[in-house]
Amino acid sequence: MNNFIKRTLSAAVFGTIVLSTFLVDTPYYFALVFMLLTAISVFEYYRLGQSSIKSTSVAVAASILLYTTLFF
Repeated sequence: MNNFIKRTLSAAVFGTIVLSTFLVDTPYYFALVFMLLTAISVFEYYRLGQSSIKSTSVAVAASILLYTTLFF
């Protein structure tokens, strides 16, 4: 499976998940999905920068804490 097909399938799955957050009436599902997206994005950002695992873990934990605090 080449890279284009993998990216297309990933985008389709992600798009379906994001669109389903708008259709569900509970805001907690929306918050959970986007909190996971935030954590994955921060993890990927630090991994691309080749940071240490400790600084990456602290950054992911801080982003989850900040997101949760701002949501509530």
